[in-house]
Amino acid sequence: MSTDLTFDDMLYLGTTYRVATHNLETYTLQGKSQMIDGQAFEVVPQNTLDEMTHIIYQALETENADSTALTNNE
Repeated sequence: MSTDLTFDDMLYLGTTYRVATHNLETYTLQGKSQMIDGQAFEVVPQNTLDEMTHIIYQALETENADSTALTNNE
């Protein structure tokens, strides 16, 4: 693994954002198993993805809490 971050950059990130680990929420997305081209996948329904996208937007406090910005494949 490689990065363009310096040691000082990593130290800064680690010490500055350590407090953020005290305010974590965990979510689990439940999907259905599907075989696609011979490989197993867990496929999550679109409405579940939309809900999670909305939660993420709200957590980031963005103005665009509309989930279509991330889920629209066009």
